[in-house]
Order: sequence, then structure tokens, then C-alpha cells
Amino acid sequence: MQLYRKVQAVEKAFRALGREVEAFQEAAGVSCIRGCGACCTYEEVLASTLELLPLAYHLYRHGRATELFESLSSSDVGNVCVFLDRDEDDSMPGRCTVHPHRGLICRLFGFSGVADRRGRVHYAACRLIKEHDRERFPAVETAVGEGRLSIPVGARYYLMLNAVDPSLMAYHPINIAIRKSIETVLGYYSYRRGR
Repeated sequence: MQLYRKVQAVEKAFRALGREVEAFQEAAGVSCIRGCGACCTYEEVLASTLELLPLAYHLYRHGRATELFESLSSSDVGNVCVFLDRDEDDSMPGRCTVHPHRGLICRLFGFSGVADRRGRVHYAACRLIKEHDRERFPAVETAVGEGRLSIPVGARYYLMLNAVDPSLMAYHPINIAIRKSIETVLGYYSYRRGR
């Protein structure tokens, strides 16, 4: 499959997820805290090369891929996502500078469910959403658990992506996954120009 077709397939899954997340947020009355970005500060976020392919393609199309690839290849990049914008003047931790192109893990965080061994879905909300909506959260959690409130299940979307290209579904720390995605795009187009 051509690289652009893979990008389109991933974006199609993202659009489906976006509709499902939006419906859940509206029905549950929960949302991210404006300007938060606390999820981006975790140092152990894992992502696949494939889920970040649309981001890498976007960077390539806008002439930013090579510079970022070189920057991510240095040993002092750290483990916090390179796209986190830390606003020093704000009390919130930061925000994503590539939000429309973020990966699947970022799209699922805070608004997805995890199925247990019996198939029962549990709401995997972030700690800050739970604290922010303390009064509403228990009812939302119960409604999800009882199947009265539909929530996106992360595993379903990972399976969708796996069907696109299983060879790009290995998980890496977020900055390594971004680098590998950029490397995939640069390699693909470098080969195409060389012919």
C-alpha cells in the first residue's frame, strides 16, 4: 500500500474516533480542562509509528520533517513529547502544538474505555477529569460500566490501525515513535525521488 493511502486509512480511523469521542463527551458532559495538557507531560507515553504517520506526512509536506528528524536523533531530547508547548505564564502544564495531527494514544486519553476479561467496558478517565467533575464522574463511570453510555474502546482502534500495516504497529516512547514515523516518510519519498 502506498504511504499516502496508509495516511488516509489512519486519518479515516481518527475521524471515526473523533465522532465517537464527541458523542461520548456530549452525552456524559465531560471534557478536557481548557489549556491543560497534563497528559503530555507523562514521560512514559508509548505510541506506534503508524499512528504518527499522518503527523510525519504533515511535517514532510510543510518542510519541517528533516529538521525535526535531526533534532529527535540527538540524545538529549528527553521523554516528554517534543510537541508539548509549556506556557510559562500559565498555571496549566502546557498544550499540544500539533493537536489536529496527534497520535491515537493522544486522541484516546481521557475519553476511552478498556474492556476487562468479561467484556465489560470501564471508563479510563484521566485523574484531572475525575477531580474536575467529581460530582458527575461516578454516574458517568457507572453508566459506561452498565452499557448505558457508549464510549470508544481503544483496542478497537488499535486493531483498525493494525489492519493498515502491522509492521508499523510496534510501540516506542513517544519521541522515538515520532522519529520513526518521520524516518518512514522521508525514506519513502527519498526513494521515490531517486527513481
